[in-house]
Amino acid sequence: MDSKPRENSVLAHVAQKMDGGWGEHFLLDHLKDVANLAGKFAAEFGNGDWASLAGLWHDLGKYS
Repeated sequence: MDSKPRENSVLAHVAQKMDGGWGEHFLLDHLKDVANLAGKFAAEFGNGDWASLAGLWHDLGKYS
């Protein structure tokens, strides 16, 4: 049996939703979302590529 986590099974965070339930945000999805937003924001001053990269790597330590 492989003990490594599947690509998208590591959680970035869990938050309580308005209806009282819980919402999960998986790490891979979270990193991609942050990279996309950071890239869009920083593109306005010509640094979208660097901000996207920083967004992609900002929580990588959570994976271990």
